[in-house]
Amino acid sequence: MWHSLLLLVLSSFCLVSPDRKASVTVAPGEPEYVYLAAKDLVADVKHITGVSLELRRGKKARKGGVFIGTAAGDDRWEAYDVFVEDGILNLRGSNPRGTMFAVYDFIETCLGVDPMYFWNDAAWPSAKTLSWEEIGIHRDPPDFKFRGWFINDEDFLTGWKDSGALRCIDYTFFNHVIAPEVMEQIAGALVRSRYNLVIPCSFIWIGNPAEEALVRICSERGLYITMHHQEPLGLSGRIFVQYWKERGEDVPFSYLTCRDKMEAMWKESVEGWKKYPDVIWTIGLRGAGDRAMWATDKSAPKGMEERGRIISEAMARQIEILDEAGVPKEDRLYETTLWLEGSELNDRGYLTFPEGTIIHFADNGPGWRWGRDIWTTKRLQGLKYGVYYHPALFYDGPHLAPLVPVGKMYEMMEEARKGGATESAFLNVGNVREFTYNIAAASRMLWDMDSFDPQRWQDEWAERHFPGHADRLRSAYNLYFNALERHPVSDLPCFLDGYLFGICLGKLDAITRMRKTADPEPTEPFSVSPPDCAPDSTRFAMRSGAVFSSQMDQYRGLCAQKASYEMALDLGRDAYEGLPEKEKPFAYTTLVYPSEIMFNLTALAAELTMARWELSHGRSADARLVEARRYFDALMAEREVYAAGKWDGWYTYNRFKFEKIADSLSALGF
Repeated sequence: MWHSLLLLVLSSFCLVSPDRKASVTVAPGEPEYVYLAAKDLVADVKHITGVSLELRRGKKARKGGVFIGTAAGDDRWEAYDVFVEDGILNLRGSNPRGTMFAVYDFIETCLGVDPMYFWNDAAWPSAKTLSWEEIGIHRDPPDFKFRGWFINDEDFLTGWKDSGALRCIDYTFFNHVIAPEVMEQIAGALVRSRYNLVIPCSFIWIGNPAEEALVRICSERGLYITMHHQEPLGLSGRIFVQYWKERGEDVPFSYLTCRDKMEAMWKESVEGWKKYPDVIWTIGLRGAGDRAMWATDKSAPKGMEERGRIISEAMARQIEILDEAGVPKEDRLYETTLWLEGSELNDRGYLTFPEGTIIHFADNGPGWRWGRDIWTTKRLQGLKYGVYYHPALFYDGPHLAPLVPVGKMYEMMEEARKGGATESAFLNVGNVREFTYNIAAASRMLWDMDSFDPQRWQDEWAERHFPGHADRLRSAYNLYFNALERHPVSDLPCFLDGYLFGICLGKLDAITRMRKTADPEPTEPFSVSPPDCAPDSTRFAMRSGAVFSSQMDQYRGLCAQKASYEMALDLGRDAYEGLPEKEKPFAYTTLVYPSEIMFNLTALAAELTMARWELSHGRSADARLVEARRYFDALMAEREVYAAGKWDGWYTYNRFKFEKIADSLSALGF
C-alpha cells in the first residue's frame, strides 16, 4: 500500500507570492465534505493574503499546485499525510475523512489559522507570501476512533441568534432552534479541529424541519451524528408528551403503560434519521428531563434488577425497530451512555446490551472522576467501549467558564485508554465558546496520547497565540486552571460556577428569612446545589465533595479560592495590557473574562456565606452585603463586555438567572 512505500521528503513549496499563486485540485469522486474543506482552504488563503486561488476538480494537479485526494487501497482509519512530490503539494488521506483532516491540519499547522477562531476570537495571520522551505505532516490513525462534541444545555446558543423557528417541545430555555448559521460555525469548528462526531443539540426532533436542518448541516460536513443519552432512536420524554398533547391526548411518558405509542414514535423518528449517512443510533430508556426512567414513570418497578431488565428489553426492541425500518445491518452503529442510573445498573450487572453496542462510560463528577463501572465492567466480546466526558456541565459543573485543567483531562483519557475504552470519546462542550481551551487540547490528545504532554501543549499553545509575550500569559493560564479549591477529604474541586451560583441563591434565601423573622438559626438544608436541581438516585461524586461540616469551613475554602483567582486575574490583566491589539480579544475570551467570572462569583459567595453566619450569631451583616453587591455589580459589568459586539445577545437565554440574585439583594436594601 502507498503508506508503506511513501518516503516523506521535506521539500519546499510556494502557495502564494507576489508573482505566483498555486491552484487547488480536488480528485474526482471525493465526497462533498472534502470539497468543502478545499473551499475553506481557498477562503482562508484569501483572508490571509487577499489572493483568490483557483479551485477545481481533476485527476491531476496543475504544475506547482495542490492536490487533494484519497489514497487507493489503504484501509487505515483517518490517517493522512501532507507532502511535496514533483513540485506538487499533496494532501492525502487513507479514507475521505483522513483527506479532509489533512486539509485542516495543513490550514492550522502551515497557514497558522486557529481551528476555533470563530469561537475564541483568535487573531488571523496576515502575509503576502505563503511559502515553506520544507513541508511534511504525517498522522497515523487516531487513538480514539470516534471523537466528538455534545452541544448540551445550549442556552446561550439558542438565544444569541434568532433562527425564527420553534422546537417541538414545551421546555423553558429549549424552545428555540439554534440558528443555521450558528450550526454552520459549530460544524466547521468541529472538522477544523479534526473531530468526527457530534450530538447537534439536546432534544432534537427530526420531524421538525428546522431541527432536521441542524442534522443535515452536520452530515454535510462529514460528521457522524448521534443523539442525547436520554433520546433513544431520537425520542426524548418531553418531545413524546408534547407530540401527543398537540394531537389532543394526555399521554404519560411510560414504556410500560404506553408502549405502542412510544414504539410508534421511535419508528417515525427512525424514518427521519435513516436518510442520513453515518448515524450512530442511541439506544436505552430514560425518563423525561434527563432523569431515571422510574423518576417520571410511576408504573416502573421498585427493584433495581427489574428496572435493568426493562431497560435491556427496550434496547433489544429498538434494534428490532432498526431492522424493521430497513436500516442496513452492515456497518450499522449504535451506542448507549451509562449516565447516572445507567452507571449504577451496569455496575450491579443488571443491564444486557445488544451485540455491537458502543458502551460509553461517564465521569460522575464533571471532568474529575470516572464512575466506578469503568473499572468493574467485564469487557465482553461483541461489545465496544468508549467514554462520555464533561468539560462542561450545567448546574453542578462548569457552564460559564472553563475549569478542567489540561493535565486532568489527559489523566482521565489515559485511564480510559488503559481501560480499553477507546472506541469513542465525546465531550460535553455546552455552548462551545466557553470551552475552546479544553476542545483544543482534547483534539490533540485523543488523536495521539503517547505524543501528548500537557505542559508542553500549554507552552506551545501560549507561544502560538502570544508570540513574544508567552511567558506571562502561560503563567496566568496555569494560575487560573489551578485556582479551584479542593475538598480536604475527597480532593475534588469544591466551588465550580454551578455550585457558586447555588450557594449564592441559598444564602440569600436564608438571609431574607432571618432578617424577616429575626431567627438566628435557620433550618434550611445546608446545600450548595441550586434549589431547583431535582435529586437523582445516583449523586455526582462532585456534589458530595462540596459539602462542608460548617459554614465557617465553607467560608475559609471560598476565601482561599478567591485569593487564587485574584492572583490569576491580576497577572492576566497585567499581561493582557501589554499585548498587541490583535491578540487581546483571544486573551480576553480565554483568560481575562473566565478569571473575572470566577473571582467575582467566588467572592460574592464568600460574602453571602459570611453574612449568613454573622446573622446566625446575632451580628449585623450589612457590611458583608454591601461587599456582596459590589462583587455582583462587577460580575454583571464584565458580562456585558463579554456579550458585546459580535457576541451581542449571548446571555439572552442564560439559564443561570442572575436577576434572582439582583432582586434578592435589592429587596434586602443593597
